Amino acid sequence: MTVGYPHIKLNAKNTGAHSFRVEVKHDSKNTVIFNASVAADATVELVNNDSMPLVPSGAYTVTIYGGTGLPKGQVLLTQSNAPY
Repeated sequence: MTVGYPHIKLNAKNTGAHSFRVEVKHDSKNTVIFNASVAADATVELVNNDSMPLVPSGAYTVTIYGGTGLPKGQVLLTQSNAPY
């Protein structure tokens, strides 16, 4: 996340047969920005316009948890200097 771009959006599309969970966490602050489940054959869009929690600049880790099902789909994290 670049300084001056405090707004982020997550798009997660599940094309698999099982649900999965996606988590976006700031690396150094250990703050979870997004934590959402995505049902099978569903799409989820999450937006944080620098509200709670605040969106700090720096590196983030996106983790996908699938349990016994193999996650299949697409996860896209974007940033903006204007609110979504």
